[in-house]
Amino acid sequence: MKFVFVFLLSITFFVIFSYPIYNYETILNPNTHVIPTKSYNINFTMLPVGGMQIATNFSFFPKLMIGISYSATNIISYDKPQFSEYPGFLVKILLVEEEDFVPAVSFGISSQGFGAFYDSRYDIKSKGFFVNTSKILYPPLGELLVGGGLNYSIFENVDEKMIDFFCQVEYYPTDNFGLLLEYFPGLDDNSDDNQFGRGVGYFNIGLKWIYEEKLALELDFIDILKNNLTNNGIGRNVKITYTDFF
Repeated sequence: MKFVFVFLLSITFFVIFSYPIYNYETILNPNTHVIPTKSYNINFTMLPVGGMQIATNFSFFPKLMIGISYSATNIISYDKPQFSEYPGFLVKILLVEEEDFVPAVSFGISSQGFGAFYDSRYDIKSKGFFVNTSKILYPPLGELLVGGGLNYSIFENVDEKMIDFFCQVEYYPTDNFGLLLEYFPGLDDNSDDNQFGRGVGYFNIGLKWIYEEKLALELDFIDILKNNLTNNGIGRNVKITYTDFF
């Protein structure tokens, strides 16, 4: 009973004293949002298998954001650390702003994948070139973002090239709490041994708490369908995001 009281009190605190902040990505897939003009965004993510990723994004001009990131696994581990071969980068442009009957449309390129880096790729490949669209709907409670897009990875595994697609849902029942869902089939993971994908695709779920406009905490569950055979189970990572203006 005491636990339930503390939990409800905490939720009430967040609802009253928090303000909205939205992702520029759902979990692993980009959405159409860009961070506000003249702002910066710092993400620190604790990855599965003792990994860490840090990303910094900037917006100097309206409708445009750029970012750089780097990741490594086995940092907190007895095993030898595995560092990414190169830093990741992101460029995203909001091509069409959302209006009453017009969905938002964005285009970009991203070289940052997810998880451990092997000889030529990440556990889950980077998006490469992508284009996506989304629309915000207003159910009786909160806001609902529904979106999807196409991508073509160009940075990893040159022998596995194919256009992939993704779809995403972000539901914010309050200004400070979000439920994140996304799916992508991983059509460009088509190796003969099915090492990186057994054909069912990636389904990810995230929970996001937001405190005041600037700070957000996110808990993600990665590959719930266990598509990637190199991992033993469902991945879990924690992301801390700080956003501010300059």
